[in-house]
Amino acid sequence: MSIVLQHIKSGLYYHGPGSWLRELSGAFDFDHSQRAIDFVRQRRLTGVAVVVTFIDNGVVETYTTPIESPPQAPALAAAA
Repeated sequence: MSIVLQHIKSGLYYHGPGSWLRELSGAFDFDHSQRAIDFVRQRRLTGVAVVVTFIDNGVVETYTTPIESPPQAPALAAAA
């Protein structure tokens, strides 16, 4: 099983810092979906999805789930 990130609009896969590839086989494997989600949120990436790929009875199965951006915290008004 592999867990990678894909830029939704371009279809490119995350390979490493500043590097995105067309080939799924060269993508960085996060090993766990929560690691991928944490990575996206820490770096404030938008427009990406987690792609989970595995082989089931000889058939490659791929599931893609977009990562929602966390809601923006409301700005606090300065005390007068």
